[in-house]
Amino acid sequence: MLHAVAVLALVLFSVAATASDASVVLVYQGKSGYQNVFVARFKERLKLNTTLLELDADSDDLSAQLEQVDGTARYIVAVGSRAATRIDAITLTTPTLYALITREKHQTLTSGANRRHSALYVEQPFSRMARLLSIALPDVEKVGVVLSERSLALEDELRAVSGRYPFEPVIRVANGTDTLHSALESLYSEVQVLLSLPDSKIINRRSVKNYLLGAYLRKIPVLGYSRTLVKAGALLAVYSTPDQIGAQAAGITNRVLEHGYPQEQLAYYPQEYLVAVNYQVARALGVDIASEEVLLDMLREQEAETK
Repeated sequence: MLHAVAVLALVLFSVAATASDASVVLVYQGKSGYQNVFVARFKERLKLNTTLLELDADSDDLSAQLEQVDGTARYIVAVGSRAATRIDAITLTTPTLYALITREKHQTLTSGANRRHSALYVEQPFSRMARLLSIALPDVEKVGVVLSERSLALEDELRAVSGRYPFEPVIRVANGTDTLHSALESLYSEVQVLLSLPDSKIINRRSVKNYLLGAYLRKIPVLGYSRTLVKAGALLAVYSTPDQIGAQAAGITNRVLEHGYPQEQLAYYPQEYLVAVNYQVARALGVDIASEEVLLDMLREQEAETK
């Protein structure tokens, strides 16, 4: 009974903050089930004595609401691309964490030079994807990657990370549907795996079906970046859930409240992650691959050894 009362008090306390007494402002789309999972874990892990003000990223009054708390709140957490876009357009001095966004989205934000901010990405670092590939498919020698003008700046990093593993990246650049088709066609005869990055110019609602089907018909496995992509036909992926990222965001927020905001602008990749495998695709491609649990354990073990 006492535990239930304590939990209820925490919930009531965290949502009762007003603009005048909020230490943390959380901006998100309440209609998004994905973001709501993030928010639930974030609130659970936030320090007990933290006053939290929740704002709707779709509200017409968001700008006025944020300007009212600017200078009194200690931290703003923007969840998802919509919140990031809205907040980026507002002149604020309060340090901000852009959470649950892609690296691509982060690079489009324009207020970075004028605001102390950090980003917590939804995707995985290249090093983790490469390590999973070396564990799951150790005989692969060449890995195909298609970049757009948005992600072309990542080429050097991609080559540097791949240099630590026994496979070579084969990179093509595409800037439209026609050039994407041509880029993929030129890779099919040269590579054993396609590595997919969350580049909306390459993989989007219009292109994803042909992207995955083309590789499948040529028996080329796809290493994806989300469980959704695996369900759609990629062989495997390493990914993080909104629950995991929400817990990490709360940890970052707690440190800022306790120690202050770090001087440098920081970008964080997810600390916790899972592995997904499409075993139906594996059988169709004739690929012998370990269980998700074994792959995850090996990936975590190898990552721990490098820290």
